[in-house]
Formats: sequence, structure tokens, C-alpha cells
Amino acid sequence: MISKKLVALAVLLGIAVAGSIYFYLDHLQKTMDPRAYKEIIIAKENIPARSKVNVSMLEKKRVPVEYVHPEAVEDMSYSIGFITNAPIFKGEQVLRSRLVGADDTKEGLAYKVPKGYRAVAIQINEVSGVGYNLRPGDRVDVMATLDIKLEGHQLEITQTSLIVQNLEVLATARNLAADNSQGEIKTVTLAVSPFEARPLVQASERGSIRLLLRSPVDQDRASVPAWRIEDFLERR
Repeated sequence: MISKKLVALAVLLGIAVAGSIYFYLDHLQKTMDPRAYKEIIIAKENIPARSKVNVSMLEKKRVPVEYVHPEAVEDMSYSIGFITNAPIFKGEQVLRSRLVGADDTKEGLAYKVPKGYRAVAIQINEVSGVGYNLRPGDRVDVMATLDIKLEGHQLEITQTSLIVQNLEVLATARNLAADNSQGEIKTVTLAVSPFEARPLVQASERGSIRLLLRSPVDQDRASVPAWRIEDFLERR
């Protein structure tokens, strides 16, 4: 009767032989194939347009150089986190022209809007727009001045409040480029949450606003009470 140890040894030897044959044939094939190969990124599944690419959607594949597209992506890190501007089908080479980065505006402003935010344009002039010194990527606070009618009274008061803070400037009216040094900027587009959009839109429609330019290293939020001229007069 054959012992279990002999059976296990035979199985292990069989696996070792099979593995040796596989590696030998693979090496032989590579040796006999004179073509040069390049490792590129291909789609592991169908990727719809306007989708954020993640690692599970992609895989690496060795392809003969003559079949590699000039725009084929070779580095996985170039694809992860990018957004597709057109469908990429399963097995298809991932091309640089099909990917849009977070700071890339060649396909339009929508690709630059952070997830969970909305782009809102507000009208400005030289004074309210910080002397037209705003650039995409800057961050601003918004101060609003509104006339408020007191409930049960005919009297109206003028109140100035800091309504939203630390908003990113996505674009100016002229273009999306970083250099806006020529000509006047009539509007500025800001990235806001839906919650922040409400006071911003109302203030721009019914009152006047001023943009306060922040330092690029300042992320703190200020706690500032609303200001009324009546408050100043009462203290005197």
C-alpha cells in the first residue's frame, strides 16, 4: 500500500515539474520572439465618460511596441484620480487625451469643480473684486451689506456680515488661465457648497458684496458678528 507521504511527494514533484516546464516555455517564447515589448495601462472594465478612474478599473499589459498608441499611459499613477472625457472600453489602451486632471480646464470648467461643490459666478467691479487682483486658485471670504426691515416697524437698518469664508476662485470671466493681468474682470466664479450658495446668491441679488482676499497659507475661519451703524451710534 502506497503511503500518504509518497503520494504527497509525487504531487509536489509534479507541480515543480509543471512549473519548470511553464517557465521554460515562457522563456523560450520570449527568446524566439524578436519583437520589443512595452508595458502599458489598459482598461480592466468598461469605463464610462466623466468617471473618476480608480485602480480597480485598470491593469498592466505587455504589448508589442508597434501596437502601442503614442498617447498610451505607461504609469498607473497618471491615471488614478483622473476623470475620463470619453468612454474607455474593456481591453482598450488608456490614452492621455482621454483623461482630465483636477486642475486641467481644457475640457471646461466642470472638471475643475471639486466633488460636492458647485460653481457660482458673481458680478464684481474693481472695488468689490480686490482691484482685479484675483486669480484662479486664490481663496476669498465674502462680506455682504443688506438693508433689513425690522419686523413690525417701518424702519430699515443696514447690516454688513461675513456670510461665507475660504471659497476657492475657480475662474474669472475672461478665461480659466492663471494670467489675468490684462483687461477688466466682470465676474468671478467661486466653488461653493449648496449650503454656502444660498446666502451668496441672495446677497449678490439683493445687496452688495465685497470679496476679501486671503493669504494662501491662511485656512482659519474668523468669528465676526454682523455690523450695523446703529450699534456704533449706541455706544457713543
